[in-house]
Amino acid sequence: MGNKFERMMRILSILSEYKWKTSGELADTLGVSDRSIKRYIQDINIPFEDIGIGLIESSKNGYRLRDTNFLDRLKGIDDQYTIAAINTSPFGESLNSKPVLNREILAKLLPRLQRPEIIDNPITKALLQALVQNRILSISYTKANGENKNYKIIPLKIVSNDGTQYLQCYCLDKGYEKMLTFVISKIDDIKTRDVFSDRKLIVEKLAFIDSRWGTFISDKEDYTGEVRFIVDESLHEKMQRNLLHSSQEYVMDEGEPVYTLKVHNIQEFARWTMKYSWHLDVIEPQSVIDILKREARDILEKYED
Repeated sequence: MGNKFERMMRILSILSEYKWKTSGELADTLGVSDRSIKRYIQDINIPFEDIGIGLIESSKNGYRLRDTNFLDRLKGIDDQYTIAAINTSPFGESLNSKPVLNREILAKLLPRLQRPEIIDNPITKALLQALVQNRILSISYTKANGENKNYKIIPLKIVSNDGTQYLQCYCLDKGYEKMLTFVISKIDDIKTRDVFSDRKLIVEKLAFIDSRWGTFISDKEDYTGEVRFIVDESLHEKMQRNLLHSSQEYVMDEGEPVYTLKVHNIQEFARWTMKYSWHLDVIEPQSVIDILKREARDILEKYED
């Protein structure tokens, strides 16, 4: 069934979020031993476990995907973490074996992992490695006024916009602890330091910058409101795996999970709820419900003719 890389990619293509597969079933499909299946799954999970999330989850029922958006994320322009995670793990090392299967999954993956701006740029390469290993970095940065300044940071995410790459990070300098964004081309020097052991902070900050209302707003900013909403089982599972924010809480009410969440921007939260449509019901505040009703009316008016 091909080389190691092909087998790991085949495991990803077989597994789904909804159906468990035993190691025996996977072994029979790939023509390898149960032990090999367990080793492959460990190798796939290594980079993702650095932030406390295994890509493949296991139970007495077998294995299944924890996040079926894996390949979709690879196609996006702003998910350098996944690329870094794969490149610096046993999973990524197996790319050198030159897979021969011309599968759709490989066609999507290989160009993303072999981008020259990642491979050939020593600054970007050092950042990607630090992302996966949760390394503290000391960087020298040229500011807009030409001044050169040093920062002690924990890198969190690399994003691209119109060909420019940006680093989102958390500054560890005493008295200056906050989220910062740097243009990567203006980073002049990087020194790698110790592993950052506070994984809870890393997960919380990543959840913040990945949230709809955390992208453009400082995490030091005061909250503007608290929201309450009911979710169905599928969204409840997703929200338990990936916190929207550290303020997120829920209680069970007549068998349904009711969430409370502090947000910076009510308008942004309302837009986020539209993404999940029938999976979510807003209870309060009324201002969010009014926004949703207005947006629904505007959409109806647009398509009525």
